[in-house]
Formats: sequence, structure tokens, C-alpha cells
Amino acid sequence: MQVIRIYYISLSGNTTNFLERLDHYLQKELQEKLDYVNVKDLVKNNESLEFEIKEPYFAFLPAYLEGGNGVTTGNIEILTTPLRRLIAYKKNSKYCMGIIGSGNRNFNKQFCLTAHQYSEEFGFPVLDEFELRGTEEDVIRISNRLNTRLIEWRYSSELVSYRHLPNMTSHHMPHPLRHSHHIKDGTWEKITIWSGKIKIFELRENGDVLRECTYDTSNQPPFIEPQTWYKLSPLTEDLVFSIDLFCKKSDFFFFFW
Repeated sequence: MQVIRIYYISLSGNTTNFLERLDHYLQKELQEKLDYVNVKDLVKNNESLEFEIKEPYFAFLPAYLEGGNGVTTGNIEILTTPLRRLIAYKKNSKYCMGIIGSGNRNFNKQFCLTAHQYSEEFGFPVLDEFELRGTEEDVIRISNRLNTRLIEWRYSSELVSYRHLPNMTSHHMPHPLRHSHHIKDGTWEKITIWSGKIKIFELRENGDVLRECTYDTSNQPPFIEPQTWYKLSPLTEDLVFSIDLFCKKSDFFFFFW
């Protein structure tokens, strides 16, 4: 079972609750689990925040700022600074694959502002946002965000695109894509949705469904890895999507020619 490392801070319990639900979803649906560390507990137990992180991780950060509007005032982080200290220590920020922000939309410009400040300061992306304890829809979407980023991180320095397939629609889609088929060895597929919604079924070789996920323009599918069996099911009439094929850089000329 793949383990996803999380460093976060939760003061009111909202972020911890969200991560507990996210962990439950990942274990049930994707056979993955979270290893999540609340930095507040490290501080409470008088543990040092000056330790080196040697493996990729994600950060989850609620917005706590001084009073103001988040523009000319109220843009100073309070209460959650221990997470900043941990990330800033030595090369820890280099292992952060991205940050998820949370907050209260009633605070307008201050909503998730600290997550964006971390992104600017340390150079990693803001992957998503949710409000308070988040919804079940947030859990599903963010689980996909984490997995997409994990695969991108893993292969970003290794993969190169060797073929782009023309845009397809719900009415003009190759027949094999609608039925069980598998990706050949050495190829990764990246589906990009330009409009509409689609459901992707990951299958066993005998056609049994392992998992199914719905994607749209705001929730893009992750890379599909070599020898994965899957099928596609359009969910809306306005579906438009494309597929890019990737291989390892060392195999590029083999696939290209």
C-alpha cells in the first residue's frame, strides 16, 4: 500500500478531520494511506522543528491571519508559523510537492492566503483549496490532485511526450477507448479534458472494475501508467478531450521512429 506523507497544522480540528476522511477514502478506494503529522503536536510536545525531511511530502495549511482585509492589511500569518519554520529548515522545502490551503470564505481575500504566500516564498504549487472541514466532493477531488502530483513528481524528469492524439468528443471516440483495453509497456497516457465530464474505469485484466473516478476541466485525470487496463465513459454531451502518450527519455527514439 502506497503511503502519502503529509505535514500540516490544525488548530480548531478542521484540517485533522479532513485528513482523517481523506485517509479513509484513499484506503477504501485507492489502496493508499496517509501518514500525516500535525506540527502543532510537535510544538506541544516540545519536539524540535529543526529536522531534515528526506522524502517527498505535501503540506496542508489553514489560513490564520491578523485582522484586516488580506490586501493592504491582515496579510501577516499568525498561529500557523511552526509549519513555515519546518518547511524553511535547510532543504525541506525542496521535498514539498505542493500545498493545500483551507479557510473560511467569509474572510474574502484572506481565504487560503497563507497557502499562496508559502507557494510564492518556497516555490511549490498551491494544488487545491477547501473551506473549513471540506465536503466529500473536496475529499475525492483532492485525493485525485495528490495522486496526479505524485505521478508528475515521480516522472517529471524522466518522461517526454512522443505523440499527441487529436481532440475527441462524446460522439467521436475510438471504439476501443469505450471498452476494456490496456496501455502498452513503456507508455504513459495523459488525458486532458477541455470541456464536459468523463468517467474513467480502472479494470482488472478480466474486466472487473478496480475503481472509477469522474473528471472534468477543474479535476484533471492523473497519468495512466503502463499496462493499466481501463475504459472511458462520457458523462456529458459537450465532452472534448485529448490524449498524449509519454515514454521515458531514454526510449524516445524507439517510440518516435
